[in-house]
Amino acid sequence: MQLRLKHVDVEQSCPYCPCEPESITHCLINCPFVQNCWRRSGLGVESPFFGSFAIWLDQSLNNNDEDGRQNIASLCWGIWRTRNNLVWHNKKGSLASVNLLSKSMLNQWIQAQNKAEVPLAAFLTNADGADTWQKPLGEGIKINVDAAIFSEMGTFSYACIARNETGHPIEAITSCKQGSMSPELAEIMGIREALSWIK
Repeated sequence: MQLRLKHVDVEQSCPYCPCEPESITHCLINCPFVQNCWRRSGLGVESPFFGSFAIWLDQSLNNNDEDGRQNIASLCWGIWRTRNNLVWHNKKGSLASVNLLSKSMLNQWIQAQNKAEVPLAAFLTNADGADTWQKPLGEGIKINVDAAIFSEMGTFSYACIARNETGHPIEAITSCKQGSMSPELAEIMGIREALSWIK
């Protein structure tokens, strides 16, 4: 309905129940499929609801504790993600998959907020870092990655360099990003970017 108001010619009906136009309230609260998602969650939110989504969300959050509020937000995300999978990829989700998707996403988000769970390179020894750079064997390309953190500025950076079998540079990339993290995690982010660059 929002796209139609902006004169975008899209299908207006709900992808789950084509007899109803797809408004925010309908697709996140009142659609029969979505109502069953809310019932299955056991969060005790009102569905169907005959008012605006903003009022429903405010009431639902106020009537729940912190865990309940997090579950409401993640289930809204799971419902919307499932709806997009149906619209864009023709993949129809089940009630169980919507709840599982939202709980999984919430658990991952909670773990990501826990600074104590940042992986540390406990497997390193005193000898690590003592190696000297060597040319790749044969006619290969070797890519080295390094990262640095700048705690006072709340940033980290990484650099990647590709060299041929003679040791001459072919190409290099570098980037500085916002975020505070451990040196180990900054190195991992650099490696991830190098793999993406190679691809």
